[in-house]
Amino acid sequence: MKKKIYALLLAAMMLCTGCESIDPEILDYVLEQVQEDGYITEDCELVHKLSNVSAAIPNLISYDYIYREADSDELFCVRIYRLQEGEDECEVHILTDVEIGEYIRDDNGETKRIPYLEDGWTLEEELEYRIPRKLLPEEEE
Repeated sequence: MKKKIYALLLAAMMLCTGCESIDPEILDYVLEQVQEDGYITEDCELVHKLSNVSAAIPNLISYDYIYREADSDELFCVRIYRLQEGEDECEVHILTDVEIGEYIRDDNGETKRIPYLEDGWTLEEELEYRIPRKLLPEEEE
């Protein structure tokens, strides 16, 4: 019985610690930097904001911001990766040739459509942005 309780506690701890999200202030800062570098223009329309989570242990990997250019139907994605503990640089990928698919799931008779990026996109740019110290989580001593 004790083994089952310990296993459940361990699983609960892994789920709680694994679902860590990206601080919204850091996301805003990085998006501003991407915009200043000219990848996102005023003519771009935000179509979807998605989060990528690993399947084994729920763990946020990145956020995808999918944009549409005003003059075309082409989509591109700004993928912002979660900062690893102790790091102060955020990795960002610019993806082109993006298409959005949908998972369709029924929950108690309710249909949910969950968008995702289909395979086949192109990695256009790999960027890194140093996050200001004031936005970083304080390290425990």
